[in-house]
Amino acid sequence: EDYNKKRHSRAQELIRGTSDNAVLNPLQQVLSEESYLPAYYKLPWLFEDVKSGCPRGDFINAIQAEGVAIDVGFRGFTRRSNKRCRQVGPMINSRIASQQTVILHHPALLQDSEYASLICRAIQKVTSSF
Repeated sequence: EDYNKKRHSRAQELIRGTSDNAVLNPLQQVLSEESYLPAYYKLPWLFEDVKSGCPRGDFINAIQAEGVAIDVGFRGFTRRSNKRCRQVGPMINSRIASQQTVILHHPALLQDSEYASLICRAIQKVTSSF
C-alpha cells in the first residue's frame, strides 16, 4: 500500500509538471470515491504528434536518450484477429490510443520528487526542440 501511495503521489507530480505541455496529454483516472487510490503501474500520456510535427518514435528515442524510461504504450485491439477479439465497429479510439500512447515505466514512480522534476524538465526539453 505504501508503494501505491508513493506511485500515486509521483504520478500526480508528473501530471502537474507536464500539464502545460501541448504535446503530451496525461491520461488520468477519474476517482469515483475519496477512499479509492489508483495503483499506478505505468503512467500514460497521449503524444500529439500532429501538434509537435515529430513522429512518436523520434520523441521516444530523444526522451530515452535523456535517461527517461518512456516507451510506446497501448497496442490496441485493432490489430488483433476476430478470433482473439471480436470487434463491433472500427474501434477508432483504440486505434488512436495505439498510435499515440506513451508510457512511463513504474520504477520511475517510486523515486523521489526531485527525480519527478528531472523527468518533467527532460520532457519539456525534448518537446520544445520539435
